[in-house]
Amino acid sequence: MNRPAYDGIACFPDRKYALILAPDMTQRHAGNIVRAANAFTALGYEPVEIIMPRGRDVMRASAQEERGYDREFPRSRTNSIWHVQELIEKIAETFVPERDAFTLYVTGHGGSFPRTNEAGISFPDGKLAASNLAAVVNETLASPSGLVVCDQCHGHRFAEPFLWHAGMTGVTASEGDSWYESFPAMFWQFLVLDRSITKAFANAYKQDLSRIDGRQRPQLLRPA
Repeated sequence: MNRPAYDGIACFPDRKYALILAPDMTQRHAGNIVRAANAFTALGYEPVEIIMPRGRDVMRASAQEERGYDREFPRSRTNSIWHVQELIEKIAETFVPERDAFTLYVTGHGGSFPRTNEAGISFPDGKLAASNLAAVVNETLASPSGLVVCDQCHGHRFAEPFLWHAGMTGVTASEGDSWYESFPAMFWQFLVLDRSITKAFANAYKQDLSRIDGRQRPQLLRPA
């Protein structure tokens, strides 16, 4: 399937879909979730699907702190691994791979499986492997063009299967095992301003340069 390289919103003027996975969100992640949801709205995405814990006061407080936040935060689904595929299948009902784009934002407690060392994201009912999620996205949305943003520890390794299996572009808060809270916040801000993944990444990186440890730099990953 011949499609333009996915670098920004202008490449795909039709529908844009987003799924936010924040299964063990804390105060540190809450602000970035709000920023991402606001960015998706400003960029004309379809209603954003979110999986996160219910009734979190930290989310409400973070939402109130965000300038320009003037809507009710999207209602989250059941915080379970088993509902992730359900939401992706819901998106697939109207998703047209030749025209539409898909963005996955993963934030929370990242880790790895002891035996395989594969990256995963923790849910209350277990850990979801990156390769399994990438396979579901690829099979259900027919190898979508789009973006995966990994805002958690081990995010670089979590993003890699999405490049291999689904051909998506990846942005990670770090190339190593740790995580930088400030970089994703600036990336979402610049994505709205620049409408380009490459430019938004470069501007966020430049803005955050003083905080970045040389061994744990944010990464922009392209499919082979």
